[in-house]
Amino acid sequence: MAAARVVAQGAALMAAVFGAAGLSGWILGNGVLKGAVPGVTASMKPDTAVALLVLGLSVFMVARKPGAPRAIAVSRSATVLAALVGGLVLWST
Repeated sequence: MAAARVVAQGAALMAAVFGAAGLSGWILGNGVLKGAVPGVTASMKPDTAVALLVLGLSVFMVARKPGAPRAIAVSRSATVLAALVGGLVLWST
């Protein structure tokens, strides 16, 4: 069980880093940070970057201390934020 928790923490941090890199790319105007794959013209949108960052951090907190009331509360808040971002994107198109 400890190995699965370590893998979950690593995957969550990786997702958060990708989200932070994409968001940094939009803030700094850096096309390399916006894209996930170098040389590809597609880029990560800022709303996707925010959701990925927030959800990655929340999964990391829950994987680190499962059952902790604070981690669960933060995870639920992050889920609501990501759902709100997704809903706003769908509503705006």
